[in-house]
Amino acid sequence: MKHLFFIFITSLILFTPFLSFAACWQSDEISRIEGFSELDEKIVFSFKDAVNCTPLEGVNVTMAGQSFTTDGKGYLVLPVEAFEDLEDDEILLQAQMKGYINLKTTVRARIGTVLDKRFLMSKDLPIESARFVLQWDIDPQDLDLHLVAPNFHISFRHKRHVPKKAKLDTDAMRGYGPETITIEKVGNSDKYELYVDNFSVGEDINNEATVTVYMNNKQDRVVRLPDTAYRAVKILQIENGQITYINKPVRKVK
Repeated sequence: MKHLFFIFITSLILFTPFLSFAACWQSDEISRIEGFSELDEKIVFSFKDAVNCTPLEGVNVTMAGQSFTTDGKGYLVLPVEAFEDLEDDEILLQAQMKGYINLKTTVRARIGTVLDKRFLMSKDLPIESARFVLQWDIDPQDLDLHLVAPNFHISFRHKRHVPKKAKLDTDAMRGYGPETITIEKVGNSDKYELYVDNFSVGEDINNEATVTVYMNNKQDRVVRLPDTAYRAVKILQIENGQITYINKPVRKVK
């Protein structure tokens, strides 16, 4: 039903300048990253800002014991031959850039190529803040983040900004992501629950979807969602300032 609200939401953009509706990776860019470049024996990795999708130039990337730097388009272009001997492996990737929180994740290598080529980085955050960044593949087309607290609910269909509490920074509706929610100040006595909701029809949540969690101005964890036909996945809860990871399918968001 989200498309039914499009005209209405568009009229509100002037009043919600923090919320982005544009796709982070356009179709021509996806084609280059996800396949066509390999015809030229190149593998392209893309690094962008997790809130505004700006390509990140100058990211220092360490992978497989080697260091690289992204170009002006936020790309890291490596020869396919660097991965030809890897059939089923996970490679540690670390990315650093001034003004951004260090990213640490794994790249899945499969039969001479890699599956993970798109990366999002969060700018530095106040120590009392938290940020959740959801990204996925082309399917399902539309996944949504939901942050549920006793006195508010942040999502595309509920409140998108509660001043001094939390906000939906960006919402992607055509695959890949990101969906980003920021808690502006994590209250020590507050309880929060984070969910991923599948807004698509006829498409299941799969383990291509991940949620990167930032707390205390550092990356806390990258959560890879389970394969499930259920409507939603409960990712975590925060209570008394402490995170409990759950990552279990549920029939609906609370």
